[in-house]
Amino acid sequence: MSSPAALIALPGIEGAFSYLIPPALKSQIIPGVRVLVPFRSRRVTGFVVEVSEAARENATRSIEQTLDSGVALNDELLRVTKWVSEYYLCPWGDALRAAIPAGLDAEDQFKFCLGEAFSSQLTLDESGFPREVQELLDSLEESPLSARQIRKRFSLDPDGVEIRQLKQRGLIEYRAFLQGPRVNEMIERVLHLSAEARAALSDDSLFAQISTKSGQRLIRELRDGGEDGVSRSALLRGASKNRRAALNELVEQQLVTEERRAVLRWKPDAMNGFAGERNAPLNNAQSKALAAIAKQHDEREFEAFLLFGVTGSGKTRVYIEAIERALTLRRTALVLVPEIALTPQLWGRFRAAFGDRVAIQHSAQAPAERYDLWRAISKGEFPVVIGARSAVFAPLENLGVVVVDEEHEASYKQNDSVPRYSGRDVALYRAQLNGAVAILGSATPSFESFYSVDKGKLTLLTLPERVAGARLPRIEIVPHASEEDSEDEEKSEAERVLTKPVREAMAAALSHKKQIIVLQNRRGYAPFLICDFCGKVQECPNCAVSLTYHRPGKILRCHYCNHRDDAPDRCPSCGALDLSLSGIGTQKLEEEISELFPDARVARMDSDAMSRLGAHAALTSAFQSGEYDVLAGTQMVAKGLDFPNVELAVIAQADTELFHPDFRASERGASLMLQLAGRAGRASENGHVMIQTSAPDHAAVKAVQHANWMEFASSELPNREKGKFPPFYRLILLRALATDEDRVAKAMLILKRKLESHRGVELLGPAPCAVAKISNRFRYSLIVRTSKDTDAGGKKLRHAVKTVLDEAADLPELNRVQIEVDVDPVSLT
Repeated sequence: MSSPAALIALPGIEGAFSYLIPPALKSQIIPGVRVLVPFRSRRVTGFVVEVSEAARENATRSIEQTLDSGVALNDELLRVTKWVSEYYLCPWGDALRAAIPAGLDAEDQFKFCLGEAFSSQLTLDESGFPREVQELLDSLEESPLSARQIRKRFSLDPDGVEIRQLKQRGLIEYRAFLQGPRVNEMIERVLHLSAEARAALSDDSLFAQISTKSGQRLIRELRDGGEDGVSRSALLRGASKNRRAALNELVEQQLVTEERRAVLRWKPDAMNGFAGERNAPLNNAQSKALAAIAKQHDEREFEAFLLFGVTGSGKTRVYIEAIERALTLRRTALVLVPEIALTPQLWGRFRAAFGDRVAIQHSAQAPAERYDLWRAISKGEFPVVIGARSAVFAPLENLGVVVVDEEHEASYKQNDSVPRYSGRDVALYRAQLNGAVAILGSATPSFESFYSVDKGKLTLLTLPERVAGARLPRIEIVPHASEEDSEDEEKSEAERVLTKPVREAMAAALSHKKQIIVLQNRRGYAPFLICDFCGKVQECPNCAVSLTYHRPGKILRCHYCNHRDDAPDRCPSCGALDLSLSGIGTQKLEEEISELFPDARVARMDSDAMSRLGAHAALTSAFQSGEYDVLAGTQMVAKGLDFPNVELAVIAQADTELFHPDFRASERGASLMLQLAGRAGRASENGHVMIQTSAPDHAAVKAVQHANWMEFASSELPNREKGKFPPFYRLILLRALATDEDRVAKAMLILKRKLESHRGVELLGPAPCAVAKISNRFRYSLIVRTSKDTDAGGKKLRHAVKTVLDEAADLPELNRVQIEVDVDPVSLT
């Protein structure tokens, strides 16, 4: 009987492909294993998704080798990634790649190398080659080079006449080189005392066999190292020749043995943790919530809960107790947080509760750390995993509880690369597959979650009060430009940024040795550099946005493509010297606060200041310990942080959050303001929140002032239904990108005409995106939607979009146009 073949999914390629299994690999080829296979003109990494006799029908090429390295996907993750592929309309291979650590691919990369006709005896004079060509040949003697490297280092066109002539003469070749994985396990050599040596230790006869003092010291150190042994590198660090010789002699005498052991390169003790407390008794609301969760734990049935609790109400304590229950039942737990920055503080509380059973996973970790952690988690060494969005694919077995903290956060949706999945929704799907409990926690739940409660898909649990008798802070709305401030032209810029009531409140808090958080959700120093004479705003040459002014360095930066320019001394358009900065960013806010309160210790928290690995954990720890008085920053300061000494929270410019061209702008703005408000007065009765705004009557501002999120949602949801937006409608956003604007517009019109033929599908657009150009590519969008009343699961919508994209894939009008598909988009910009 012939052996079966394997069905293999490849990243970036729709469908799966059949490959023959060589007899030597038959025992190794199982679903979930990574393999190296030939595809078209090169070899790439694929994922075995099925092994069957039926796959032989179309198989013409064979698998070359397995690439397991301890990383293989289990049956559950295969099912999860298949669902991600089907729901988010992306190749299965891309979903599979997202589920494993980065840096594990092996694939052919085409490079230039020296050909058979090349002779190293050629000299510049003998060859007659231009100098840059001779330099290229000299470099190729060292190592092959990619086309990009040749273009960059030698200013030569890889398709130009010089390179063609070299290839025709056989002096160079362009061929495939296999690039192996960038990461692999780290092996440590560990030394142990042999059984004979340990037996001889009992009667001290061992030391009589060893003639050198160095050897005797080594024996004592290995004895003290216990059964785990001592690494060879640690034992010989800075060692003398005598010590090394003594160790070699002990090995030859078989008194010391050596084993090779994989090392975990993640060092949890090096993380800046925060202590957690579990001594306080649960309040009634927490006890009721846990009773409902425990019931589903015991019955091992899937149930999804929305844990709606005000800030400081003890949601994390509920998570910890629910996880403890799952561990008691020998099940595992997954905890998702919206931002990597939030992980260290939550980590401290979970580490205090569960010790070394907790691991952290997120995309900012070094590839080697993520690789080691992935393998350790899959072996069951860490039954509790905390992480950001990508941790939803952690290889946990037998999940018992899945937590999505701050479930309303848009950062759970991946927007910038395929697959464009929602970590929140993938987490719910994993919980469903495992018969696990899912807990979605938030002080400002998404409107979609309230809708799911109404439809019976989520069970509502509430924590209406803060723990330990703490009260919610007093929220005050402050008109941003008070009459007194605007009329006094002698006031400094700092006094204009922060109104008089805010300045007085900050002074009072500082005088009482209390801490302050100030939110300004724009990084940089100022968002605009404007010519006072002609009104020209300095814009990015690659994107349809203004350049942000940054200090120090007087740099203009684009926050989309990272283009940088030195700030000009005169207007590039008219030559005028009168250039002004407009608006305020976090750098300027930090400077102005320091000017107003010179004795205050001010720190800044934004993505620029926190770019160094570990910077966020260090700053939050320093602020918590009282090293700083004022923390100014972007939305990073508003999310999930718990600082007991913060009495005052200030929103410097609420308006920037409320008027984005997006149907979720009010919801997001109100949520961010309430989340920031939740940082104040967590251990005090005097918490105070001040919101500076030019729109005090805005519905979102009123909702924050009254701190009634459910009432706000109830008033906003009818507007969503009337506008035919989520949660009442399902959306797919199609985005076209190309360097030619006409080509982008035509491509979108073609897709629109094709979609119009599908009944029950509504269309909005196409139109230029809110940011119409990024990195020299024009951007148009088309919104496709269906009502949940007629398309509950969204199958009709996805079928229409996939059918049209498949039909249009080979059209010449779509050539050189990239089409992005975003199912359930969180933003339409």
